[in-house]
Amino acid sequence: MKKILKISIIGFLITATLAISSITFAAETKTSRIRIPKSFLKEERSIVFKRADYDPGGIFLRRLPREDDIDNFNIIVDVRERYNDNIFYTQNERIYDFITNVKPSFDFLWDAKRYEIRGGCNADLELFQVYDSRNNLDYGAHLSTHLLKGNKLNFKLSDKIRNRESPTGEIFSSDIQRWYENDLVFETFYDPRPKISSKLTISHFIKGYKSLSATKQYGHRIFDIEPTIYYQISPRITLISQFITKYIKYSEGLNRNSWSQMPGGGIRVEITKKANIDVRANYLYRSYYDVDTIDRVNDFTLDAKLTYNFSKNISLKLRAQRDIYESTRDEIGNAHLISSSFIPELNIGRFLFPNLELNLSGKAERSVYPAKITEESKTSYLKINNFYCLTKLKYRLTEAIGIGLDYSWSMRDSRYSGLDYFKNEITLKAKYVY
Repeated sequence: MKKILKISIIGFLITATLAISSITFAAETKTSRIRIPKSFLKEERSIVFKRADYDPGGIFLRRLPREDDIDNFNIIVDVRERYNDNIFYTQNERIYDFITNVKPSFDFLWDAKRYEIRGGCNADLELFQVYDSRNNLDYGAHLSTHLLKGNKLNFKLSDKIRNRESPTGEIFSSDIQRWYENDLVFETFYDPRPKISSKLTISHFIKGYKSLSATKQYGHRIFDIEPTIYYQISPRITLISQFITKYIKYSEGLNRNSWSQMPGGGIRVEITKKANIDVRANYLYRSYYDVDTIDRVNDFTLDAKLTYNFSKNISLKLRAQRDIYESTRDEIGNAHLISSSFIPELNIGRFLFPNLELNLSGKAERSVYPAKITEESKTSYLKINNFYCLTKLKYRLTEAIGIGLDYSWSMRDSRYSGLDYFKNEITLKAKYVY
């Protein structure tokens, strides 16, 4: 009876996920001319490390899985309690709140010699104790496959769906009540020679919004083609070449459709057995074609990352970024932005006790804008400094139960009133895996 129940759950999950995906792709994102908050219109400018934390596998159609083929079949319950002393990121009159997150999820992995299937669904219910108008629900599902594993030519197909709903729309800082995402990705890996490997990624991404003040939906679609070639010129040095083409189409009336190309490349060097460095450079050129005037965006990004493994359980990562951004778009205000950032991260797998893990990370960023601001009879260019640090402690009580404590601190310093803030957040976490 237990075997029949597990197989039935898997079959229901696969059917439901594919059905939701079909409905989302079929939905048209029509709209009237309404205002969209800039936070939702912001487009990713650096995509060198795109999907670094999401690389699942897909679906194999030749036969249904047997119970003996399933390596992982997990039900997870994650509960978190947070204290945030500045939930609105204000400089003065900082407001605090206690926030509860309940995050149930279900995941399975069916791994065979030549293919594998991954799938699951998840939800995140966020409840504010004082400002309950910010309560929201985030839920989604993913399904993916990896075919012909171990061959010179192999494939991955994945589909990820995500929805977020807020009854009042306050969580989105606008009148948006609901937004959804659908990310369909096809990847091909080909290794023609021992020193040469290649990867082709084709993706179709949909993001839509539902407004409280309008009955129609609006959003945008992104079609992305990313070929990448890796060439190992020596046992320790690998060259990377990439050319990304992206087409973005927004709903009717938004006048933001664009076509962009981004050539780029880099080098990966294994300095020693414990240390390696990865340097990438990209140039993005984007043109907007559905407006009266010709608008352009130019963006040059330099990204360097150093990783040093002191031991099996201790590693250090140092990352530096430089971004030079120009745009003639009216919505961006003819921006000419130069930003620099430094991102360190230290991970200790066994800290004081065998089951205790410590992670320290941070970020320091400085941005310079062409706009000048006058305050107290002084006029100067707008300069914004952002600082962020995060400390994580994880302790595994048993194989199924884990607890954690996080502390984060963030600050913005611009030396101009109304732009600065600082925030502290403490999070208690508990996780159970069945």
